[in-house]
Amino acid sequence: MVRKTKKITSKADENIMNMAQIQLNHVHSSINPEQLGRSIEYLYTKETKSSSEIENENLSPDKMRRFYRVLKTSGAISLGKRRLIDIQNEIVRSIKKDDDYRKEEIYIGETRPTWQNGLEENIHFIGPKYNQVPSMMDGLLRMHQSIMIENSLPPLIHASIMSFGFVYIHPFSDGNGRIHRYLIHDILKSRISTEQDFIIPVSATILQRSSEYDEVLEKISKPVMATIKYDINEADHSLSIINDIHYMYRYPDLTAHVEFLFEMMETSILEDLIQEVLYIIKYDAVKKVIEERFDIPNKELNLFIQLSLQNKGKISNKKRKRFEAWIDNRQLESLEKTICSLLNDIIQNKGQ
Repeated sequence: MVRKTKKITSKADENIMNMAQIQLNHVHSSINPEQLGRSIEYLYTKETKSSSEIENENLSPDKMRRFYRVLKTSGAISLGKRRLIDIQNEIVRSIKKDDDYRKEEIYIGETRPTWQNGLEENIHFIGPKYNQVPSMMDGLLRMHQSIMIENSLPPLIHASIMSFGFVYIHPFSDGNGRIHRYLIHDILKSRISTEQDFIIPVSATILQRSSEYDEVLEKISKPVMATIKYDINEADHSLSIINDIHYMYRYPDLTAHVEFLFEMMETSILEDLIQEVLYIIKYDAVKKVIEERFDIPNKELNLFIQLSLQNKGKISNKKRKRFEAWIDNRQLESLEKTICSLLNDIIQNKGQ
């Protein structure tokens, strides 16, 4: 259920992807095609990294590459059970791959020490009973298919109810959070066509507003945890659910979730999207200035650029020693002034 609040009805007809396309066109009109392509690729990379950071996951290069590949296919293949399983298999470790929906109870939480030097599970959310997952997922996917056929529900509301509906069902043993955020992009790209293949880095915005994200998720998780009865096996930390509260998962009120995603998307488009694209422009400009004046190994050059962009063109006193073999202190001060001036020009000319 999504209630027609004033906030939702006032934004329901906004074309989010078109808003983003206009913003991108404003910047891309003054850069070359090679930079345009790299800036689009960077948006996918940023979304990949941010989606993993939301869950405090280990950002191994292999895991990043796998989720990046999946994001690049968003909107290209019809959404169904087989597609979801394929995505899950692609983004998780081999031992976590599922060939069907999960066959055990699942919960989100962490193990913490007790005052008696023991361990206990601090549980934030428990998914529905595993034997109810197939019918719930069938209902979710049937709803998705009906919305696609009717093509009348605003795309961002569609994306909200599918992605949050999925994460509350938690149908797999691993990867549910990343698939939840993948579904936002998959549905938007399947519903709305744009001139270019790009992605809105909404996970980066959510990462910056993680407390608000938690509050929205708790709109369902808190009532579930207040209602559910369960036991935990102290030996293997497995969980068993005693009562049947399937209705808590089948008929959620996702109004707050829709409002949240509208806000995150608008913030991402109006504030974060252009900054992410400008990063590529600034990176190329700083690299050119350095390469024209100094001969630095590629690894050190990339690090120097990253450090200078993180600190508005300056290199901290602690990090300066790393580059002494290629740039002495006097040259570095001169280079910093050049970079600072360059970055200011880019922001004024392309970021306004």
